[in-house]
Amino acid sequence: LAHNIGLRKAIQKGFFIKSEVVFEKLTQISKIIFDKTGTLTSTQLRLVKTFPADISDEHKSIILGMEKSSMHPIALSLKKSWMAYDIKNIPQVHEITGEGIEAHYEGQHYQMMKSKLDQNDHVYQNTIQVDFSVDDKRTAYLFFEEELQPEAKSVIKEFYNRKFDVMMLSGDKRPRAIEVAKQLGIRPTFVFSEQSAESKKMMIQQQNPCLFVGDGLNDLLGLHEAHVSYAIKGAFESTLQVSDVYAPQKDLNSILEIVDLSQEIHKTTQVNLLFAVFYNSVGGIMALSGLINPLMAAVLMPASSFLITAHTIFRLNRRIK
Repeated sequence: LAHNIGLRKAIQKGFFIKSEVVFEKLTQISKIIFDKTGTLTSTQLRLVKTFPADISDEHKSIILGMEKSSMHPIALSLKKSWMAYDIKNIPQVHEITGEGIEAHYEGQHYQMMKSKLDQNDHVYQNTIQVDFSVDDKRTAYLFFEEELQPEAKSVIKEFYNRKFDVMMLSGDKRPRAIEVAKQLGIRPTFVFSEQSAESKKMMIQQQNPCLFVGDGLNDLLGLHEAHVSYAIKGAFESTLQVSDVYAPQKDLNSILEIVDLSQEIHKTTQVNLLFAVFYNSVGGIMALSGLINPLMAAVLMPASSFLITAHTIFRLNRRIK
């Protein structure tokens, strides 16, 4: 009953939950792992510069064609920055998970991939870099800036206050990942950089039972693997298939909200269990001592069920608004 009431309350609050079992699973975790891009940082990126500065109109149109159907933050930024340019019709674009995209067009091989620039160059540490290659030859570098989610720092601080271990996974090179973690207050020893989708999955396996928070755009493997998975973006059907909790219209504060909800449900069931043990133990002793006759026992037994049911409904409806 407590789980069902909690599930109904969660749905009313805008959460999509695969099963009410998630409430019990949430009480078993002490570690929370955040994916960085699109989760701790804004989904909106800003194209700040390119090298060379004068990428040809033809290449811009091809890049836009490759990114046409993508909802990745880099793709959205390019569409916004280059909206005045034509978009090439590129029929087949292949995504390399965690690395980038590639396509063959008019006899040439094009790639937009995670940059291989020197990570020790301070000029590049505070940006996201992408390589544009033609026939395996790097033709241009694109540099993007990202912003932190406004509530991210306070949410992480609150999890630390609650004695959670907080970790961050990122595909970025370590200097960039450490810079973001520093702004958020995440300890450097719990920052794991240059992570592919597969390595994120393995890291989550090692850290289970944990809560993994990511988006349904690029974190499907990790979401599927976590003891409890929480997605804040992504296509509804595919994301809900692999995540325990899906909150497409909410920010990071909602993670605390669902954790609080699960803890309140857990406390309610604990109180119910303690009451039931006490009630039945006392009743059993009194019955064995002859202080309760069979008629009184017939009345008192269903009364305990009524009291527990009433307590569950009253407590959860009062404390979960």
